[in-house]
Amino acid sequence: MEFALVHCRLHGNVSQFLSPPFTSPFYDDRRRYRSLKIQNNLHSMSSTVLMEPSTRCQVSRSSTFQEASELANINWDNIAFLPIPTDFMYAAKSLEDGIFTKGQLQQFGPIHMSPCAGVLNYGQENALRMRMGAERMCMPAPTVEQFVDAVKQTVLANKRWIPPPGKGSLYIRPLLLGTGSVLGVAPASEYTFLIFVSPVGNYFKEGLAPLNLIIDTEIHRAIPGGTGGVKAIGNYSPVLKAQSIAKDKGYSDILYLDSVHKKYVEEVSSCNIFVVKHNIISTPTVSGTILPGITRKSIIEVARGQGFQVEERLISVEELLVADEVFCTGTAVVVSPVGSITYLEKRIKYGNGVGIVSQQLYSALTSLQMGLTEDKMGWTRLSVSSFIIIIFFFFFFFFFFFFFFISFCFLSGHVEKKYSSKIFHHRHVYEASKQFNQAAMGGWKLFFLHISTSIISANCMSVDEYADVDWDKLGFRLMETDYMYIMKCCQDDEFSHGQLNRYGNIELSPSAGVLNYAQGLFEGLKAYRKVNGNGFLIFRPEENARRMQIGSDRMCMPSPSVDQFVHAVKQTVLANKRWIPPPGKGSLYVRPLLMGSGPILGLAPASEYTFLVYAAPVGNYFKEGLAPINLVIQDETYRATPGGTGAVKTIANYSPFVEIYQIFNWVSKSNLKK
Repeated sequence: MEFALVHCRLHGNVSQFLSPPFTSPFYDDRRRYRSLKIQNNLHSMSSTVLMEPSTRCQVSRSSTFQEASELANINWDNIAFLPIPTDFMYAAKSLEDGIFTKGQLQQFGPIHMSPCAGVLNYGQENALRMRMGAERMCMPAPTVEQFVDAVKQTVLANKRWIPPPGKGSLYIRPLLLGTGSVLGVAPASEYTFLIFVSPVGNYFKEGLAPLNLIIDTEIHRAIPGGTGGVKAIGNYSPVLKAQSIAKDKGYSDILYLDSVHKKYVEEVSSCNIFVVKHNIISTPTVSGTILPGITRKSIIEVARGQGFQVEERLISVEELLVADEVFCTGTAVVVSPVGSITYLEKRIKYGNGVGIVSQQLYSALTSLQMGLTEDKMGWTRLSVSSFIIIIFFFFFFFFFFFFFFISFCFLSGHVEKKYSSKIFHHRHVYEASKQFNQAAMGGWKLFFLHISTSIISANCMSVDEYADVDWDKLGFRLMETDYMYIMKCCQDDEFSHGQLNRYGNIELSPSAGVLNYAQGLFEGLKAYRKVNGNGFLIFRPEENARRMQIGSDRMCMPSPSVDQFVHAVKQTVLANKRWIPPPGKGSLYVRPLLMGSGPILGLAPASEYTFLVYAAPVGNYFKEGLAPINLVIQDETYRATPGGTGAVKTIANYSPFVEIYQIFNWVSKSNLKK
């Protein structure tokens, strides 16, 4: 039922998602760069990018999920805001041209990606927010039509997981991932758009009962010039530790202030904030550091439709002291009243229960979502006419009996031999359809992270001394080697014994912490071949191990011990020794990754973590080599903020600056051509 909130703003005014106007040379360059990208994309597409979706819902593989029972077999009275594996998910891919191909539904299960995928190394993931978030993160995006069609298909395919009225909702999670290989800070070469769903209850355990918030004056969620205004995974993982500490103290969540003046209210970890005084509803203005929530905008329109005066403006923390009501909004939390806010050891209480305004807006919005009241705004459009359903079932049964008849004829020997090859093909189609039906009815079987392993023996080193590489043309780009090292940690916070695996794609649950909330750290170190050719050198791996431990503590993650880290690095280097360049030709770049691989839906630490090490031969990072490099000072975009995660090597620190990196490269090349 959460689809109403996802869909309701797809065709709205995109101006709210744009950054405030700037007149600096950099932002002029950014506008020209984006304009050029959009023009190139439009030129390569045969249809308009932003177009109204068709009212007809085309669903692939529909014959299977329509046969399922109306409701899934779970206890609807005990569902929480936790990931529950459903039947299907939707996936579409985009390569370097930035155009997404037609996606399709597939069985819910692990997704395959390279261990050096952009999302795992630099946090390039974004749940679409009117395509503007993808633009800010330097990523291509599905068209609005593709996005809406994908959501419709996924919801229809999983309709039996939609809770009964009043029991919860079907939470829809669209993901846009940089899945192509990348080593340096640059856009990925491939992107995957994926949607999965899960039936959920209340995000906060209090339900509609008032929340208890605390204001953190030292930790800040976003900074001016950063990515606070887009739904990027990098905005969430930095606050996990602070949120965990707050919850341990009995608070529901943290309310963040602005990072410049430290006195203006911004938002809660995963939802927007509203303040009520004398029946006037106020909410912080969207200015680049606050996510323009879809539920936020919906509540504003619903409130104005009911006669409330709504203001979007700066709200000082002092106004909280005299407010009549405070409530939060978000797709997950819907409308949640705030019972108290603690600021500088002082607790401010609001009423004795759910406020009148909060209750009124909650009822109005959920009634629209569940179809209990007339939708005059046209927000909820997920419907399939009876005529389409009848036609669908007609063709389904026609083809089913056709394949059955052909198979029967083939098995009975009543078909002439000259037609056997054709019929054999049809029989295989029938068997494939039958197997798919069985798989769909049985539901998914793989949910937790599973990595296909190939344990190597001691003679794995019996390979050529050098790989077949042109060492004289080695740049700083990914080159797939032979082996990688993998080690897991579950809820006991202890990493188990790891092992070498053949280099290849890893499988992650689509609800893995690293994909949804950027719970990931990485390190980078190098191995060199000794000048005399007798052995290899790895430069200070213990220091990288200690830095990862510091980072994991900040990101609320467990970490391998120093010994485990160094052992994994050594094993990976030895297994890939033939990829170490000759002396003077480069080095073997070693990339340790620590990621939240366990499934998660709400903002919380993952239930499982994976430590992975891979390696690739590289040359110079900068093309100039030892020649002087040219730098530019950018004074309007900030890399980090006090109280943030700038001091740790988390993937969330890098993705916001991929676009800036691309812009300066583009400007430099443009200047050279003049």
